Amino acid sequence: MTSRTLKLLTASTAFVAAASVGQAADISTSLTATQFTSETGAFNIITGGSIVTNVSSAIVISSTSAASNTITISTGTSVTSSNSATNPVISSSNVNNGAVTINVSGTVSALSGTTKAIDLSGMTNGNTIRNDGTISGSVTLGNGTNTFTSNGGTTNGAITGGNGTDTVTLTNATVNGNMSGGSGTDTLNINGTNTFTTGGTIGLFETINFNTNTVLDHTVTGASTSAIAAGKTLTVNSSANLGAVTNNGTLNIAAGTDVNALTYTGGTGATLGIAVGSSNTSNVGQLILSGGALATGTSVTINVASNAGFIASGTTYTIASGSSAANQVSLTSAANGVYRFSTQTSTNDLLLRVGRVSTSDVVTGDENKSIANVLDTIGAGATGSLATVQGAIGSQSSAAGVQAVLESLTPSIDGAGVASVNFAVDAGNQVSNRLASVRGNGYGVATGDAMAARHMWAQGFGSTVSQDDKDNARGYDADSAGASIGMDTDTLIDGLTTGLAVTYGKSTVDSNASGSASTDIDTYAATLYGSRVMDNGVFVNGQVGAGYNKYEMERTVAGVGQSKGDTDGLQASAKLETGKDFAVGGATLTPLASLQYTYLDMDSYTETGAGNASLRVDPDAMSTVDAGVGGEASYAIALADGGTLKPSVRAKYVYRMGDESMATTSQFTGGGAAFNSNGVEGDKSSVNLGAGILLTTVGGTDLSLNYDADIRSSLTGHTGQVKARWAF
Repeated sequence: MTSRTLKLLTASTAFVAAASVGQAADISTSLTATQFTSETGAFNIITGGSIVTNVSSAIVISSTSAASNTITISTGTSVTSSNSATNPVISSSNVNNGAVTINVSGTVSALSGTTKAIDLSGMTNGNTIRNDGTISGSVTLGNGTNTFTSNGGTTNGAITGGNGTDTVTLTNATVNGNMSGGSGTDTLNINGTNTFTTGGTIGLFETINFNTNTVLDHTVTGASTSAIAAGKTLTVNSSANLGAVTNNGTLNIAAGTDVNALTYTGGTGATLGIAVGSSNTSNVGQLILSGGALATGTSVTINVASNAGFIASGTTYTIASGSSAANQVSLTSAANGVYRFSTQTSTNDLLLRVGRVSTSDVVTGDENKSIANVLDTIGAGATGSLATVQGAIGSQSSAAGVQAVLESLTPSIDGAGVASVNFAVDAGNQVSNRLASVRGNGYGVATGDAMAARHMWAQGFGSTVSQDDKDNARGYDADSAGASIGMDTDTLIDGLTTGLAVTYGKSTVDSNASGSASTDIDTYAATLYGSRVMDNGVFVNGQVGAGYNKYEMERTVAGVGQSKGDTDGLQASAKLETGKDFAVGGATLTPLASLQYTYLDMDSYTETGAGNASLRVDPDAMSTVDAGVGGEASYAIALADGGTLKPSVRAKYVYRMGDESMATTSQFTGGGAAFNSNGVEGDKSSVNLGAGILLTTVGGTDLSLNYDADIRSSLTGHTGQVKARWAF
């Protein structure tokens, strides 16, 4: 846009000139001071306009008419000065000026937040400033009866009153600077629905009304009365002098912080929150009363900080001085997760006594109790991340919260171990399905029958398992996907079908524990298998497999952050299966029995990322034997093109012997005794149900789909498989 230079000669021509060019997008006044005033009306800067100066104030008020001293800076407009602090962006030059009204919906910008944006200090008449936009720079109100309101606006600078009566009302507003009343009687109202956080000190406001949630991160001085509205919370994180306090909501005093009050009166439902920051008895919130005792019936809540560390039983704090008998106060809760609170008096002081119970008495489950005993033994000697963990335990308001913290300290890899074992079992079942399809196509039906040729096959598979929580141990969810490639023939050994399969799988195991432990597993496995069908139709299948697993673990330690670990593992399996095919009409019924052994050995590892709350983890080897008995039924349907479509259903009862979970022995890298984690114990009995469909073409190519379900009292698993086989 075109820039214009505007020089004003008189007050009346100033307004006329401004009005005539007010429609322009930019008004540049870089050569001389610009005065907007008239004897006939207010000045408005319309949307899209701007006033810029780098010589003097952008707007200087000089009219004795209050009607002429109304300035509106609408949304989308700006008034800017890049001059020194001696030349405010908007100023008043005459003590006799009429009352000033400034409405800001756009922006008023000084050189910086510490220089002057609006300076009405020369005024004795009342002034009104409303900031619903952005003011960057300090604001000085003047010496009359003044109001400053901000509804959703931002003030990046100090707000200062004069010698008159000032009222500052902030509604969902932001102030990044100090706020100060003057020498008169001044009021600060903090309103709205948003939480207001101070951006600077508050001083010389005789009355402060906290009508919305407020956080005082800076000092407050000079108040005569303060009021907290019902349902609202005032959090004091820096020393504050609040005068006579009327609390109808919640007053929270941070650890190590003093609130000085003339008197304290709590309304119905009001709460005085006292924070305990550590075992250092001075690190506590304190209410200091200079004009009397706590009002009878004062309700007190004790908040133990999350970084308080370990507080020994019997530690005593002064939480109020200038008070009287302890029976005037009531504790809203006499206990949290591990601490027990009581009050007593000493002269005129109100004291808080903290008792502590054993953490192991609060939690349930052998794993949690084992960890709790270690932490209780370390006690106040904990440092670093372990001290943070102790603080996280002590800050919990309930036993359930304590339980959640301890759960986050468990390595929670038992689900990963069981998932690896189940992966091997599933791989064995998939090979069994493969051998069943070979028998069913007439290959190797009896000793001496030969396959038409060697065959290759490929399959993709996916599974999902959900283990419920059980016996105070957390369950998990495991998802797996992968692919196998195999080759088999019955020409290598007369009367015996032999094959080799290689498999890659990717699994993710997510624990139900509060630490959100998660393990990613990459599995690389190979399986040798064989099948022999006797002349009487009895078949014997066998397979042996070996695999390598790579584990990557992570979990969130309460109060500390994420820990990570990685390790390797080896697994081996062997399966023997026998049964007999019976032809019943066009169907085939196959009773069968199986026995599968699986062994898993996971290497020990040391976590990183959680400081000295990281763990050294030594998993125990895991071995299982699954004994199963069941049967399958299939029916071959001849197709017009000479191919065959064969649906099938199967069912098996399986009883698992051996290890039901993966146990671990762990120790914090920061010290303490080792503790055991046994994980959730899997169910011994399960029912396996499955169904499939096999399409065999005239050329000997097979396509099959299979679904299997593993159903136990506390676990449900689903596996899907698609496979293709062809001759070569």
